[in-house]
Amino acid sequence: MTAIKSLIVILAILPTGLLAAATFDNPADLFDLYVEALLSEDLIAAAECWLDESIQKSKRLGITYTDVPLKYDCASPLILNLQTIRRLKSKVTVADVDYHDDWALLTIQAGDPTEGLTCYYYALQTDFGWKLAPAIHIKTRSWLTTRTKYANIYHSDKSMINRPACLELDRFIESSGHELGLSPSALNKLAGEGIDYYLCDETEFKALTGYDAHGLGNLQFDAVVTRHLPHEHELTHLLVNYAKGDLPLYTIPFMQEGLACRMGGRWGRVPRVIAYTGHLILSNDMCPLQDILTFDDFHTKVGTPEISYPVSSIFVDYLIERSGMEKVLSLYRHLSGTGKEIRSLSSDNIKAAIEEKCGLRWDDIVPDFAAYWPRFEKAGIVPIEIDNTTEPELIVDSDSLVLSVRTDADSYLFTIMMAADMKSGVVKFGPRVAILDREYQSRLFAEQFPSVRFTGERYGLVFSNSEIGLYDYFCDQVRAKYVSLSPNNGLWDTENGVLNFTLDKTIVGEDALIHLSGRINRP
Repeated sequence: MTAIKSLIVILAILPTGLLAAATFDNPADLFDLYVEALLSEDLIAAAECWLDESIQKSKRLGITYTDVPLKYDCASPLILNLQTIRRLKSKVTVADVDYHDDWALLTIQAGDPTEGLTCYYYALQTDFGWKLAPAIHIKTRSWLTTRTKYANIYHSDKSMINRPACLELDRFIESSGHELGLSPSALNKLAGEGIDYYLCDETEFKALTGYDAHGLGNLQFDAVVTRHLPHEHELTHLLVNYAKGDLPLYTIPFMQEGLACRMGGRWGRVPRVIAYTGHLILSNDMCPLQDILTFDDFHTKVGTPEISYPVSSIFVDYLIERSGMEKVLSLYRHLSGTGKEIRSLSSDNIKAAIEEKCGLRWDDIVPDFAAYWPRFEKAGIVPIEIDNTTEPELIVDSDSLVLSVRTDADSYLFTIMMAADMKSGVVKFGPRVAILDREYQSRLFAEQFPSVRFTGERYGLVFSNSEIGLYDYFCDQVRAKYVSLSPNNGLWDTENGVLNFTLDKTIVGEDALIHLSGRINRP
């Protein structure tokens, strides 16, 4: 009897997690217990099924989502459809377990096997039995970590990372934090904790997210999973959530994506290039402002993000210019809610919200916006007639091209003369391996020039008879762009084989061209 009493006392003082963990002898039993806890709304028991480290990761930045009790699992189709599963009393089963070393992939089926819901969970074998955990925590345990001021960058390959890109990431986080109104203490907290940033190749990204994409904001754990460094678009989503602290899980798309594009660009294009793309779209009447407002119009009527995102970027920039960031963030919060609520917002609902939160009349916005967007007609590169009577400051002569560069207060002025059969070319320049991590290899450079060895130049001016782009091979970004939609654009003097254009100095710096000599190649 005394022994039994002693055992009861010992069990009473043990953490409940250890008691629960002892029953998790296999991942299927663990998941059955998790479903039981979810259906009975026992959040403590549900949390016991997860790796404690993962739960703490979900809490460390203090971001919460309204009416989302299980943030660490808030993106799961099972959680998103939990009310329907409860209402229909659908059976949730573990259809398959795929074992790998000390972890397993669980295939979950809810409802009818042919028409029901299928989703996937990961489980990790620990000293206390099996625990649920996300793929980004299980599959990156052996990855390298690079700590910057504001980020913990996890990566499996040193050739994907370089110091200038890390500095650019920190610069963006700090400057964007200030613009979003983060206090010094909030920035200090961000610096102390660090944003978890998972830098992947294409195969790794799909393994961690299940998607074939370039980047993804992980809402459960306040992380960025991406194939780019830096990836300012996804960082903006996270920083907005951090600035608001608590907000609903969903936001009307033109606000959410427009703000991220306006601050962080997209598709490896910086904001000025995204806005320039929006200018081309609007100037060719490809997307009226009205068409981006509602959820359905944004995703179905416009349909493609190549159009809806750039136009949204300019419109959000307009709202910030006219009303200020504080009011725009208030509008952002107002136009957030459940998925059902966001889909139900009509065009009139959204116009009324803009009027209320931004203090602007919609009837005034339409003509004012039409006068506003033409300011984005340039993105750092402009074709121009250059006075060739003045002596150039730099001349580079190769077997196929002759390049001369002049400068004025604001711009570099390029004149490129080429052989008659030349249709395109590239000028490479900028600091080389002296400040670049020697293992680094530019993904963008490899895509553009698969048969050319990357030797560390930061920039490439790639040109043809219809467009010019400035590419940053340290950050794998398009930093400036000019595109002609007309074959008779005057960009290329075909009779004399001459191309003249200017490049904004502020984009590359005052001394960027000192490393240009001798690096002109045909693509």
